[in-house]
Amino acid sequence: MNNPYIKPKNNSTNSVMFDVIIALFPLIGVAYFAYGMQALFVILTAVLTAISTDLVFSYFYVKNWRAIFDGSAIITALLLSFTLSPITP
Repeated sequence: MNNPYIKPKNNSTNSVMFDVIIALFPLIGVAYFAYGMQALFVILTAVLTAISTDLVFSYFYVKNWRAIFDGSAIITALLLSFTLSPITP
Protein backbone atom coordinates (compact mmCIF):
# COMPACT_ATOMS: atom_id res chain seq x y z
CA MET A 1 0.00 0.00 0.00
CA ASN A 2 1.13 3.47 -0.82
CA ASN A 3 0.43 6.36 1.48
CA PRO A 4 -1.15 8.87 1.21
CA TYR A 5 -4.11 7.48 -0.66
CA ILE A 6 -5.20 10.81 -2.06
CA LYS A 7 -2.41 12.55 -3.94
CA PRO A 8 -2.65 16.01 -5.49
CA LYS A 9 -2.14 16.32 -9.22
CA ASN A 10 0.65 18.84 -8.95
CA ASN A 11 2.82 17.78 -6.01
CA SER A 12 6.08 19.51 -6.91
CA THR A 13 8.33 21.50 -4.61
CA ASN A 14 7.21 24.75 -6.20
CA SER A 15 3.52 24.07 -5.63
CA VAL A 16 4.07 23.08 -2.00
CA MET A 17 6.17 26.18 -1.34
CA PHE A 18 3.56 28.46 -2.88
CA ASP A 19 0.83 26.76 -0.83
CA VAL A 20 2.82 27.64 2.28
CA ILE A 21 3.21 31.24 1.07
CA ILE A 22 -0.55 31.47 0.55
CA ALA A 23 -1.08 30.05 4.05
CA LEU A 24 1.14 32.82 5.48
CA PHE A 25 -0.87 35.66 3.88
CA PRO A 26 -3.32 35.94 6.81
CA LEU A 27 -0.37 36.54 9.12
CA ILE A 28 0.66 39.50 6.98
CA GLY A 29 -2.82 40.94 7.50
CA VAL A 30 -2.62 40.38 11.25
CA ALA A 31 0.81 42.02 11.36
CA TYR A 32 -0.58 45.05 9.51
CA PHE A 33 -3.61 45.20 11.79
CA ALA A 34 -1.49 44.97 14.95
CA TYR A 35 1.54 47.08 14.01
CA GLY A 36 0.62 49.11 10.93
CA MET A 37 2.90 50.03 8.05
CA GLN A 38 6.07 49.37 10.04
CA ALA A 39 5.38 45.64 9.96
CA LEU A 40 4.79 45.71 6.21
CA PHE A 41 8.07 47.56 5.74
CA VAL A 42 9.94 44.88 7.72
CA ILE A 43 8.24 42.12 5.70
CA LEU A 44 8.97 43.82 2.38
CA THR A 45 12.60 44.45 3.31
CA ALA A 46 13.09 40.84 4.42
CA VAL A 47 11.50 39.41 1.26
CA LEU A 48 13.44 41.64 -1.14
CA THR A 49 16.71 40.94 0.67
CA ALA A 50 16.13 37.19 0.69
CA ILE A 51 15.24 37.09 -3.01
CA SER A 52 18.23 39.20 -4.04
CA THR A 53 20.60 37.16 -1.86
CA ASP A 54 19.20 33.92 -3.25
CA LEU A 55 19.59 35.25 -6.78
CA VAL A 56 23.22 36.26 -6.25
CA PHE A 57 24.29 33.03 -4.59
CA SER A 58 22.31 30.84 -6.99
CA TYR A 59 23.81 32.58 -10.00
CA PHE A 60 27.43 32.75 -8.88
CA TYR A 61 27.83 29.56 -6.85
CA VAL A 62 25.32 27.10 -8.24
CA LYS A 63 25.23 28.58 -11.77
CA ASN A 64 21.48 28.05 -11.84
CA TRP A 65 19.49 31.28 -11.51
CA ARG A 66 16.19 29.43 -11.96
CA ALA A 67 16.56 28.03 -8.45
CA ILE A 68 15.12 31.24 -7.01
CA PHE A 69 11.66 30.39 -8.30
CA ASP A 70 11.05 27.58 -5.82
CA GLY A 71 9.79 30.02 -3.17
CA SER A 72 12.06 28.94 -0.33
CA ALA A 73 13.61 32.40 0.01
CA ILE A 74 10.19 34.01 0.35
CA ILE A 75 9.11 31.56 3.04
CA THR A 76 12.35 32.08 4.94
CA ALA A 77 11.95 35.87 4.74
CA LEU A 78 8.33 35.78 5.86
CA LEU A 79 9.10 33.57 8.85
CA LEU A 80 12.07 35.76 9.78
CA SER A 81 10.04 38.96 9.50
CA PHE A 82 7.33 37.51 11.76
CA THR A 83 9.93 36.97 14.49
CA LEU A 84 11.43 40.46 14.23
CA SER A 85 10.11 43.46 16.07
CA PRO A 86 8.18 45.92 13.88
CA ILE A 87 10.43 48.72 15.11
CA THR A 88 13.58 46.97 13.82
CA PRO A 89 15.62 49.53 11.92
